[in-house]
Amino acid sequence: TWPPLGPIHPGRGLDKTWTSQFPLSCKGRHVINRHGDRFRLKGVNWYGASDVQHVVGGLNIQSLEVICESVASLGFSVVRLPFSNEMLRSAVPEGSVDYSKNPRLKGLPALAVLDEVVRCLGRHKVAVILNNHTTYGEFCGPPSQNSLWFDPSGPFSESQWMDDWVMMAQRYSKCPHVMGFDLRNEIRPRWSLWPAFGRGHTSRTRWAVRDWASAALAVSLRLLEICPDALLVVERIVWPQQHLADYALCPGPLLPRLQGRLVLGVHHYSWSGPGRFVPEWSVPEHFKCL
Repeated sequence: TWPPLGPIHPGRGLDKTWTSQFPLSCKGRHVINRHGDRFRLKGVNWYGASDVQHVVGGLNIQSLEVICESVASLGFSVVRLPFSNEMLRSAVPEGSVDYSKNPRLKGLPALAVLDEVVRCLGRHKVAVILNNHTTYGEFCGPPSQNSLWFDPSGPFSESQWMDDWVMMAQRYSKCPHVMGFDLRNEIRPRWSLWPAFGRGHTSRTRWAVRDWASAALAVSLRLLEICPDALLVVERIVWPQQHLADYALCPGPLLPRLQGRLVLGVHHYSWSGPGRFVPEWSVPEHFKCL
């Protein structure tokens, strides 16, 4: 659990006219602002804080201000900021930041650097979606300790995963441009533990099932207690990949309780869909004729 932490200040320089459009909501397949106008998610993913460096990429080369200015000048309206649960508790590794270009970041832990990234994006009129990308600060690849939204054999339990999200919601609750929370990236099997949607947990020791629907709903309801206007991105299980009908079903595992707040993340790759549920490279040659 986390000690009581107050929200950070969103910083100076936010354009009041721009922030007046927040919060956002969902209407059918569109995201709309508080004036009823469509808010187009012209987004880019800013990698790094979920990886081994624990901070967004590029700070070892350029200043944070210049990078955020570049993102805005390219026409992006929102940045997805991935983070790992490990990063929330980590120092900044040597070489991750060029402090001659980023003197304000010197001496800050990784989470405080993320605060500055959020503030700087806001000054440049770029909204933020926070994304719990990994549990540990490393690349999220094939089945691994980062496959599920928690680590059943390590310090990051499902309960801790939810507590970490609650802390993040509280931390950024006063930042109007932090528009939503992407609950977890690319859920996939973790060796003998398999994710499923809406099937409930099983207690078997091998090939057990962990229910992503119940976990996503539980953490979403906790987040809405803190940030009732946040958008909640629930990503489709990426492997084994199925259609989105169960995710959008109303009444269903997520709706109507997340009505107006739910954004479904497809997480689509050329090798994984539509209709293809495993990557081609993982299929043995003698099965490819089937």
